[in-house]
Amino acid sequence: MPSLWAEVISPKIKTLLGKKMDNDIYDKQNQQLHPQDILKNQAEKWQISLTSEQFARKLDETDPLQHTRNEFYVPKIGTLPHGEFIDAADKPHTDPDKDCIYFCGHSLGLQPKRVRKSIDSWLKDWAELGVRGHVHGTNPFAKCDYPCIPALKTLLGAKDNEVAVAEQHE
Repeated sequence: MPSLWAEVISPKIKTLLGKKMDNDIYDKQNQQLHPQDILKNQAEKWQISLTSEQFARKLDETDPLQHTRNEFYVPKIGTLPHGEFIDAADKPHTDPDKDCIYFCGHSLGLQPKRVRKSIDSWLKDWAELGVRGHVHGTNPFAKCDYPCIPALKTLLGAKDNEVAVAEQHE
């Protein structure tokens, strides 16, 4: 079975993460710069105010990972529970079809679009193979922990045959 890393992380992202970004994070004395200094330098280079909307939009335009946004579902303002996040005064001016601004860092996160396809393959095997899905099909159920083993053995400093993933019941 291919590793989870190979299946989930697109080659484009791996390539981008492996390269040094345009903004050099070291100054001339090879001292590491604070992120705020990097942003200030970039604002000066573009001759745009650091606190302007124009600067924020320019950062978005030049973000080498901007294409990854299209790999996730972003909730629409209109699909959120009624009024939960919108002030009454803002409701008439809010477009329900616009993407919400998602700042939930500790949460489940945005749903990757590839998740449905992956889950559907498991459900298809279950529907078509029944109990035989434990050992046959695209993703044999009894071997569902196998993709995790390479990462776990590295983390634990163990051998393949020394690592297993199990569910714990209290």
